[in-house]
Order: sequence, then structure tokens, then C-alpha cells
Amino acid sequence: MAGGAPGLAVRLHTDGGSRGNPGPAAIGVVIERAADGAVLDEISAHIGVTTNNIAEYRALIAGLRRAAELGARRVEVWSDSELMVRQVEGRYAVRHPGLQPLFAEVVRLRRGFEAFRIQHTLRGGNRRADELANRALDAAERPPAVARAAGPALRDVFALAARLAPGSAADLGAGARVARLAPGQERSCRWGLLLRGTVELAGRTLAPGEGWEGPARYRAAGAEDALVLELGAGM
Repeated sequence: MAGGAPGLAVRLHTDGGSRGNPGPAAIGVVIERAADGAVLDEISAHIGVTTNNIAEYRALIAGLRRAAELGARRVEVWSDSELMVRQVEGRYAVRHPGLQPLFAEVVRLRRGFEAFRIQHTLRGGNRRADELANRALDAAERPPAVARAAGPALRDVFALAARLAPGSAADLGAGARVARLAPGQERSCRWGLLLRGTVELAGRTLAPGEGWEGPARYRAAGAEDALVLELGAGM
């Protein structure tokens, strides 16, 4: 991959998506030198379980961080997410709490460049980034039970949770369960999807729609209880 140079201008093609919303998600990024279209770097990464919109923002953030590492001073972004593009342009408000910290990070990163521009393109104009995101999704190894459990659990989980007392959990079948955590309560599982509230995991705070894979211990944060879809509780 080519390195950076003083005054380097780059073009980013970014794409993020999930199979299910929320569901398994991935990002794809292509970084090109604006002067001649030479590809400086590509990113293809599985990011766990989250929503389409969160994946789009995470793709943009990954692209901006890599562009900065390459020494870019001027950045032009192309994305097929009209919502994200209009929000970054300032034309749409960012109301979803799960997107607000991601939007703030984009604002912080863009200040590090001499020039920044973002534009909307149709999917056909973002084909390589889309391919990279889908390649990461295809390559991700997921426990087979997740695919069986997530669909029925998400359809029924809120009705079931309404009957749960904070601090309790209930089985959903196929190895999945829903946990309703009281503030400050901790639990362990090897796969999780946050449905409501906030939790802290590995030093970061997750928002609704975000998830994780791999054995982990998490804690309900904030003043309200948190609702989590789990697979493999107790590890």
C-alpha cells in the first residue's frame, strides 16, 4: 500500500450493512488517491451485531481514521447512505441515541483535515466498498444457534421482558434467553445484543442495536434497566 505525502488528497468509498436490522454487520472502505485513483488501502471487517445505520457510521469512522494514518490532508467521501450523508452535511438532525456518539466522532475526525466533503452516491457507484462489506459478512464464523435464535427472540422479546422483574432472565429456546438487568447488575454470556438501555462492556458503552460475540461480562449502566438478548448465558 502506498504511504502518505504532504498535501495528500484522498477519496473514500464507504459502506456498512447488516443482515437483519439489527443483525450480523460489517464495513467496507476503499481509499483512493484523488489525483490518479490509485488504491491506497481497503478495509473489510466484521463488526458484530448492530444496525445498518450504525454500520454505515462505523465504516465512515474507520475510513477517516485510516486516511489520517496515511497522511491525508483533504478528504472526499462517497457513501450510499443518504441518511448518514445528510446528517454529516448538517441537513438532517441526529436524533437516534445510538448514532449521536458516532456522529460526534465523525465531527472530531473531520476537523483533523484541511478540507472535507461528503457526497451521496447510488449503490452502483459504491460497488467495491459494498463487496468488501459483504465479503466480511460471508467470512464471519457465527455459532449456528444464533441464526436460529435471533429471529424468534426479537419478535417476542419485548412482550416477554415486560413480564420480567429487573434482575431476572427467561429462556427463549434454541439456547437463547432475554435478560432484564437492574442498574449496575452484571451478567456473562458468549454472544449478546443490546435491545434497550445501556451496558458497559470491555471499557466501552454500548447503545441499543449494538452487540458482541465472544465470551464477555457486561454491566447495566445508567439509571434504567437494560434489556439484552443472550446466547450462552454464564459462559
